[in-house]
Amino acid sequence: MANTEVRMNDNELVLKRKGGGSIVSHPPVFSSDSEVIYIVWGNSVRSYSTQTGEFLQEYEGLTERSAGVQLIRGTETLATCSRKGEIIFWSRKSAVVQERKVTIRLFMPCSYSTSGLFLISYEFLQDIILPPGAIVTGFHILRKEGDVFVVTQNSNKDHQSMLRFKPDCKTYQKLEMKLNKQIRCFAFGGELGKEYLGGISKQHLYVMKVKEGKVIRHTVGSENGLVCVTAHPTEEILATGDHSGRILIWRSFLDSKQPPKSIYHWHTLPVSDVCFSQEGSSMYSGGRECVMVKWFLEYQEKKFLPRIGAPIRYVVVSPDNVFVAACLDDNSIQLVNAQGKIKRVIQNFTWNAHISEKLPDHTILHKVRLDPRTNSLVMNGQPGHLQFFSMKSSKLLYNLDVVCQNYLTQERNAVIYNTDVTHVAFTSNGNWMATVEQRKDPEASLEVRLKFWKYAEKTQNFYLNTCVEDPHFGEVKALEMRPGSEDMLAVTSGADSKIKIWYLFGMPSSLEKESNSSSRECWHCDAVCTYKDLPVGDVGFSFDGSILGAVFSHSLTLWVPETSDLKSSLSHPYFRENIRQLQFGNGDCSHLVVCVMKTNVVVWNLLSLTVSWVVPIELKLLAADSLSSYMAGFTCDRDLIIFKPSDPQPVYTRKNICPDTVLQAIFVPLSANRSELSNWQQKSQLYFLNQYQELLALENPDENFKEAAGSGLQGDPEEGRILSLTPFGRMLAGVSQSTDVEPIESSSFISVGVPGEKEIKEFLSMPPHTMPPLRFICNPLLASLIRRTRKTEGKEDPEMDVDEDNDSGMESEENKDVLEEMERMEIIDEKPVRKIYRPRIESTPELEKALSGILKEKTDWVSSLL
Repeated sequence: MANTEVRMNDNELVLKRKGGGSIVSHPPVFSSDSEVIYIVWGNSVRSYSTQTGEFLQEYEGLTERSAGVQLIRGTETLATCSRKGEIIFWSRKSAVVQERKVTIRLFMPCSYSTSGLFLISYEFLQDIILPPGAIVTGFHILRKEGDVFVVTQNSNKDHQSMLRFKPDCKTYQKLEMKLNKQIRCFAFGGELGKEYLGGISKQHLYVMKVKEGKVIRHTVGSENGLVCVTAHPTEEILATGDHSGRILIWRSFLDSKQPPKSIYHWHTLPVSDVCFSQEGSSMYSGGRECVMVKWFLEYQEKKFLPRIGAPIRYVVVSPDNVFVAACLDDNSIQLVNAQGKIKRVIQNFTWNAHISEKLPDHTILHKVRLDPRTNSLVMNGQPGHLQFFSMKSSKLLYNLDVVCQNYLTQERNAVIYNTDVTHVAFTSNGNWMATVEQRKDPEASLEVRLKFWKYAEKTQNFYLNTCVEDPHFGEVKALEMRPGSEDMLAVTSGADSKIKIWYLFGMPSSLEKESNSSSRECWHCDAVCTYKDLPVGDVGFSFDGSILGAVFSHSLTLWVPETSDLKSSLSHPYFRENIRQLQFGNGDCSHLVVCVMKTNVVVWNLLSLTVSWVVPIELKLLAADSLSSYMAGFTCDRDLIIFKPSDPQPVYTRKNICPDTVLQAIFVPLSANRSELSNWQQKSQLYFLNQYQELLALENPDENFKEAAGSGLQGDPEEGRILSLTPFGRMLAGVSQSTDVEPIESSSFISVGVPGEKEIKEFLSMPPHTMPPLRFICNPLLASLIRRTRKTEGKEDPEMDVDEDNDSGMESEENKDVLEEMERMEIIDEKPVRKIYRPRIESTPELEKALSGILKEKTDWVSSLL
């Protein structure tokens, strides 16, 4: 597969991130009015509304993953720093890049960007060089001094270092701190101009006055190492959490050698994060107990929010104390109000908590599936759940609880294993779903269950029909359901070297069909098949469901599903490696089957029962398109190969498609054929998941703007951002919508109608989650009610009144007045090629003076009306 003929548009394909990814890798930041929350998402920052939880806009420009986000104190500037030291400043409202800085130079290539940019900016290279493997993990920018604090991590050391850069980022100072390898290893507090810094190591607390720059070290005096630190917003107070679950409150640590400490202890596991309220009278803490604790410092009291859903990673309090953002290990952010109730949930891909815990035996689905009903991706969600992710709206539809068990939290000296879903399959019409769940605890017996679910039209959800305990003696290795057939049939393979064929027996009566009852329907094991006592592997059906293929070690066996008869066994004496995966061809390649071995790819011809071709290549993953004959293979070197089983010559290759490990891949059918694309992209789009659970795809560079045009969004290629085409979105971004009509000078543009009618209609028709705060709406709305006049040569012309709204839809007498005015219009030729119609509109100075006075009044009273 070395020689490749590639189309021109194939060369222009860029890698784009379509969804997924972590939104809890770093603590979020609230806006100063607490109405927007900013979240780090890969190499960009996203803003969400705290009132609705809806996505607002994205801040782009980094070429590497972000190391955090900060809203500069007392300003409207949003800042972020990448892992290679590049700092970007945005305008918070418009997402326009204001400034770029680079603090350090790292020995790491910049070759991957989800926005499709492959860029190495040589003008940013500095003389400060870190060794290979070093990255930036955190930063902080002082508003008054402008200094930049950067935390760097070297994989060869057991601690992190902090560098202090001057505003020009050309000179720096290395602070005498050896920080823990955690995100919350440092914190800044104090009033503006009197800031102090606090940092932690395992047994020490480092503090420093920002102005003086002298580092003071305090010893904890306990075997329990510190894990997180936070600073009081105004006073000289630090709070640290340790491995034993204690919270230590430090006071007067800048001038005292032995600062006084007070201890708050409730957590049984290490404290993940601590955060003060804005007044500092209370604080919030969280850990792996899935409980958020609110501490009242003065009264030594506490309140709890239990069963929050997953272990807590970060806790952030909004400036007005209305919301507390709890970042959970399931990749969600829950906004909790002051009464301790969850008001909003910001959710991207749902993560299995085992992934964040980095357990050695954490499991994921054997294959990512596509739900035929909703055309959504189905994959692991929360422990014991399946999540359905819509590809059309790029939103999480819902989570399906498969195991129906409570999440078991971890213990200090033991690993607690939860039941996970390992396999899922659907019928072609989506009426039936089969799942396999298992709990693999080394100190207990293996728990495995095979479940069959039926879709209910009335409830629009799946309900359990059949549950089989221990379908195999050991783990289930594969699960498939036969496509394109009215006879419901499923097949499983297990560690007992057997494949089992499952049939649906019994049909519901007409009365049961009307009530969606299926008491007479049940799945049973119809046949058990083995082959020479060889270990069984992957199984699969041909695309018409007439042939069942099963892998036994290095042999491919073909069976008749209805009778369980063995038709043929295919093996080659020169290829004795175990077959990892098999995939039947489709369309004009339906007579071929692809077998993936460790170092070879073998294609068999089912008509002649011979090898069609062999290519020595190590494929890690194989995915087939259900609407065409193309297949996609990913190598261990992260190379992508698109090919047809009928030809060993690939139609498209891409070296090192992404820097991260590819875990899953799937073809998703398009809503309409795209004839302008390559043949392998015309009917389906290839998506794949990396180790960060980011959903990636290869698309044309202008694909974002095509999608944005169809979804009510507008792309700005110069700024690299997506803006809402709502009037308020344009108002906040400072841009106006362009049209295909030839522009007319504003001084000559005249329109008739009721003043402010268009603005009022837009105000009433807008979805609430797209609206900015009311203080941004009132002034422009009132300004639209005033008829503005144009001055000619310094004199006011009463006949040149201008009204910017161009929409007249009022009924009854108002429309009659407008028509009478239009009949009295006179035509004035300002240019030989254009005629401009201008109505004669009388204006009262008293009325204009009264309306102009309204603009100076306060508009806070409007919020009490809504």
